[in-house]
Amino acid sequence: YTTHQLAMISYFKNGTIHSIAAYIKRIDTLKRYITISNENGSQTMQLEFAVLCHIE
Repeated sequence: YTTHQLAMISYFKNGTIHSIAAYIKRIDTLKRYITISNENGSQTMQLEFAVLCHIE
């Protein structure tokens, strides 16, 4: 996989599925989460594998 690649990510939050276009910064397979960010990296978010629905 390539880091910092634009992706469409769907995930569960509060009982609904949300979608976001973001850049993948890191995939941590040991702690089971991904870190995503906006284009310049000033805003980041971590999503646990358990809440991920689809990554394109």
